[in-house]
Amino acid sequence: MAQVVRRVLVVAALLVTPMAGVRTAAADGPDEPQALLDEAEGEFRQQHYRRVEDLLRRVLYPAPRLSSVDDVYRAREMLGASLWQLNELASAEREWQFLLLARPDFELDAFYYPKPMREFFDRLRDTLVKQGAIRRVEKDKAPVPPPTVLRVEQVTTIERRSRAVAFAPFGVPQFDGGRDGWGWFFAASQGTTGLTSVATFVAYFSMAMKNGGSFEFSADQKSTATALYLTSLISGAAFFAFTAWGIIDANVRHEPERIVRVETREVPVATDLRPPQPPKPAGAGGGQ
Repeated sequence: MAQVVRRVLVVAALLVTPMAGVRTAAADGPDEPQALLDEAEGEFRQQHYRRVEDLLRRVLYPAPRLSSVDDVYRAREMLGASLWQLNELASAEREWQFLLLARPDFELDAFYYPKPMREFFDRLRDTLVKQGAIRRVEKDKAPVPPPTVLRVEQVTTIERRSRAVAFAPFGVPQFDGGRDGWGWFFAASQGTTGLTSVATFVAYFSMAMKNGGSFEFSADQKSTATALYLTSLISGAAFFAFTAWGIIDANVRHEPERIVRVETREVPVATDLRPPQPPKPAGAGGGQ
């Protein structure tokens, strides 16, 4: 009986041990590629480059196990960068070759990667282009706007002037015509002579009123009255002479229209720089 029990226990032990191993293996399970990539990105930010290499080799070798092509590119990018940081340049070059063969236009982000690394990456691309392994992808150039053609326009403002102004005294027409020097001359000469004539005539008339309204002055007043009278006549004549001169001058130099402002400006002109299209053959729009 004891021997039978012993055999049963041995068989049970043999059965339980493999089952425990199966449960342990099932609990651990295979590494999830996406989880490994996420962990590698976290380690890369922490600059644990050897750990990044270990994690990414597990998802890329012997064959890539990532479901997304972009994730594969990202893994190759980080693995190459980590190897470059570890100064394993040949291995870094190998990873980036895989990346450039699939994506010739791939660029390392200048925000994340140092300039020497990016220059190394660009030299590798140039080498592959020279070897004919890849073709350089030209970046789309921004459309060049058509040139702007400017037309120069001149805007002239013309003022129409009435001839009636030419008959005004005191240099008014000269000032209106922009001849200020002559305007001041006629204003001063006509003003002086006119005021002198009026003032002396008023003085002469006042003497007559004081003399009882008679212009027959006594001997002691006669010389003064005569001087005032002559001064009034002469200055009055001078006033009318200067006034006539100013009116004649204004009429001779009168301009019915005068340019007061000239403005130059550039105006864009819409142009069609496309080559001319050949004329359509006769009857091209219809069919038989």
